[in-house]
Amino acid sequence: MRKIDTDKVGEPAFRMVLTAFGSYAVTLQDGTLFVPIGCLKD
Repeated sequence: MRKIDTDKVGEPAFRMVLTAFGSYAVTLQDGTLFVPIGCLKD
């Protein structure tokens, strides 16, 4: 089941998995970003 109504808002710009732990972000071959929450601060 898709939870994003793409008819109303369009396709997502990217896919990101926000993680609790880690020290750096990784981009998979399919374009998915795995980002530790600590990377989002200044």
